[in-house]
Amino acid sequence: MKKTRLGLAICALVFTATGAQAQQAIDTYGSANWGSSWGTYSSGYYFGQTFSTPDATNTFLQSLDASWWVTGGDLSFQAAVSPWDASTGTLGGSALWSTTGTSGTTSADALRSFSPGVNLSPTNDYIFYLYTQGSAGQTLLANGGTSDAYSGGAFHYLNGSSNPSSTGWSSYESYGPRDLAFSAQFVSAEAPTGEVVLKDPTTGGDVSVPEPTSVLLLITGVLGMGATALLRRGNGASSLGS
Repeated sequence: MKKTRLGLAICALVFTATGAQAQQAIDTYGSANWGSSWGTYSSGYYFGQTFSTPDATNTFLQSLDASWWVTGGDLSFQAAVSPWDASTGTLGGSALWSTTGTSGTTSADALRSFSPGVNLSPTNDYIFYLYTQGSAGQTLLANGGTSDAYSGGAFHYLNGSSNPSSTGWSSYESYGPRDLAFSAQFVSAEAPTGEVVLKDPTTGGDVSVPEPTSVLLLITGVLGMGATALLRRGNGASSLGS
């Protein structure tokens, strides 16, 4: 009986997992209904969306998606996430994540997906923006009427600049709510990508295990301790009976 209980406790510790991470998303694609065009600026053009984390728990920005079309010139773009200062309407600091410049072909029409993988503060504002140079195009926007697809931010753009920290960022908010058609996936900062969370059957608390190797070591250690305990009990019984 004692051996059976020990085996059940080991199995409960190792294999009782919380399952997939809970995700929170910001998604304005359902309200996408028009586009904003940009010209071929030799010095560049920035456009993007301000946002904040969905809550105080899910602050790890796992992925970002946005769509745009190229109507003239070869596409060259760079994506980034930076702090945003809403009081001045400018960047609030250096980029926390960015891509390298990427070239494409004319008439490109695609959904672009990015994986920033950065932890954000729930008390700060941020902007997800893209920089293009030497190409004309159009980006997909949400709204255009009186409804607001996302009340936590707005679409912003900066014409004719090669420095995103410049003043002069503008929005369409004077015409009504305007947002970039985009989606952002957030997960808990306590369990970044790839981490497995196990439950301790005694305390009910989480046991974070970053890698499969660590899970294997945990299993081996617990089984080894259990086997040692059983051997000691067996040896003790043999000594008493001899």
